[in-house]
Amino acid sequence: MTFRPWLSLLITGALLAGCAQQPSAPSLAIGTEWKAESIDSLPLVDRSHLSFTLHEEGRAVGTAGCNRWFAPYTVEGDKLTLGPVGSTMMACSEALMEQEQRYLKALQGVTHWQLVNSDTLELKGSHTLRLVKAP
Repeated sequence: MTFRPWLSLLITGALLAGCAQQPSAPSLAIGTEWKAESIDSLPLVDRSHLSFTLHEEGRAVGTAGCNRWFAPYTVEGDKLTLGPVGSTMMACSEALMEQEQRYLKALQGVTHWQLVNSDTLELKGSHTLRLVKAP
C-alpha cells in the first residue's frame, strides 16, 4: 500500500491548485484621466493637451486640444462604445483645430480598449488612440 502517500499528495496538490486565485481581467478605471500620446501612431501638436476620462454615470469627458468634449459611453468587457461626441465651440489655431477634429472622429469610432501596461491605454476602432495615465 505505497500508493496512499502519493495519493494523499496528489489530492492535496489538486485542492491547492483549485483554490489558487485566478488573475482578474483588467478593467477600465472610472475617474482616471488619460492623456493622448498619439492618433494612429502620429504624434500630437507640441504642447497640446488631449484627455479622456470615464465617469460613473456613463459619461466620458475630456479636452480635445482647444475645446472640451463629452459623450455617453458603455463598457462591456473589452468593448467600449461612445455615443454622439459633443464639444464646446471655441476657435484655435488651424493645426490644433485639425488635430481636434481627428481626435473627436477617432473617439466616435472607438469599439475596443486595451491596457498595454498599467500606465498606457489604447482605444481602438476606426482609428487607434494611445493614451498614458495623467500624473
